Amino acid sequence: MDWKELDLSKRNFMADGNGYTLTSNTDMRGSGIVFQFTASGRHDTVPILAPSENVDKTIFGIIPGCKQLVSRDFPLIGEDRREDFLRLFEDIGIDRRLSKRIANGYRDEPRRDAMILLCSFIPLENCPILFNYLPGFRRRAPWTPLHSSSGRAAFLELLEDRVKNLKRKYETQADVQMDDREVQADLQTCLQKLQELLEEWRDDFLCNWKLSVIQGSKGDKKVEFSNACRKVFDLATKMLKKTWSTGDSEKNQYIDLVAAHCIMAFHTIENAAEKQDTNADQWRESYEANRELRNTHKKRFGAEVGKEWLYRLAESYVASINNGNHSVVKNLRAKGCSLSEDNIEAAWWTMMARGIAWDMSTTGGPLVRDRQHKQYHWNADYVPSKFYDIGTPVWIS
Repeated sequence: MDWKELDLSKRNFMADGNGYTLTSNTDMRGSGIVFQFTASGRHDTVPILAPSENVDKTIFGIIPGCKQLVSRDFPLIGEDRREDFLRLFEDIGIDRRLSKRIANGYRDEPRRDAMILLCSFIPLENCPILFNYLPGFRRRAPWTPLHSSSGRAAFLELLEDRVKNLKRKYETQADVQMDDREVQADLQTCLQKLQELLEEWRDDFLCNWKLSVIQGSKGDKKVEFSNACRKVFDLATKMLKKTWSTGDSEKNQYIDLVAAHCIMAFHTIENAAEKQDTNADQWRESYEANRELRNTHKKRFGAEVGKEWLYRLAESYVASINNGNHSVVKNLRAKGCSLSEDNIEAAWWTMMARGIAWDMSTTGGPLVRDRQHKQYHWNADYVPSKFYDIGTPVWIS
C-alpha cells in the first residue's frame, strides 16, 4: 500500500494499493488512533522485508548507524516527507554552509556514500531476505563508485598498486617502523578481502545482475553470499575500531572520517566532472590506444572498465586521499586528527572495503536488481522519520 495522506496533527490517514485500503480520521482521546482496514479485489504476492530493527528504521527513513563505530541513528526524512541531507551532513560535523552545498549538489555520490558508510549491516544473519527500504535506494541503485563495477574495479587495481609499491619500498628500507608495518598489513588485508569478493562472488562484485546471487539465486546461496559480505564488513569494522571510535575523546571519531570523505568526494566530483567535459575524448582515446590494458580489463572484469565515468571518479577519490585543498587528510587535520597520513590512508581504504561489502549485501528494492519482482513497485514517497517512535497506540478494525 502507498500512503496517500499522512497527517499526524489532524489524525488523517489513508493508504491503498494491491487490493487493500487503510483509513482513519478518528482519534480516541487518550487511547490512540482507530484505523479501518478493508481488503477487496486481487492481492499480489510482493517481496517481503527482513523482520529486524534496522529494517524497521529504514522504513521510516532512518539510517541505523553502526553501533560499533557510530552508536547513533540518523533521521533522514522531514515532516515534508522529503530527504533532509542538510541535517545529515550537519549531524556528522560538516559546517552548515558546506552541508547545504553538498545536500543540494547535482551529484548524488556524496549523499549515497554517507548513507552506506554510516549504516549498520542490514541483512539478518542466516536470512535470505536481502531487501532494505532506505530512502534513495528503493527505486534505483545508488550512484557511487562503491556500487558500480567500474568503480570497484578501479579501487581494486589502485589498491593492488599501492600494496606493491609499499612492499617494494620496505624491501629496500633498512629500518621499518612498526607503525608502517601495521599500515602495510591493513592495506594487504583490505586488498585480500576485495580480491576474495571478486573471485568468489564475481557477478555480484561486477554488478552482473542477470547472473548474480543477490538477484536470482535460491535462499541457501543468498545466505552464504550474505554471510561472506558480513565477514568482510565485520573485519573492516574491527580494524577501524583500533583507532576510530563512536566519540571517545581519546580516539578519533569515525563520523569525522566519513565527513572527511564526503567533503573530499563533493569537491573531487566537481573537478572530475570538469575534466570529463573538457578531456573526455582525450582520455578515452588514450585508453583505446592501450590495447594491453584494455585486454587485461576485459579478461579480468569482462568489460573495458577504464572507459567509465565511475572508474575515473574512483581514481580521483584515491588521488585526493592526501593531495589537494580538500583531501581526506586535510579535512581530518582540521578536526584535530594527529594520525599519520599513512594511517589515515589505511583507514580510508578499510572504510571503502567495508562500504563495498555493505553495498553488495543488500538491495534497495525489486526494481533495482531483482528480476523476479519487476512487476511490483515500492512507494517512493517517504514516511517522516519522527513517526518511528511517537508511541501513539493504533487500533485496526
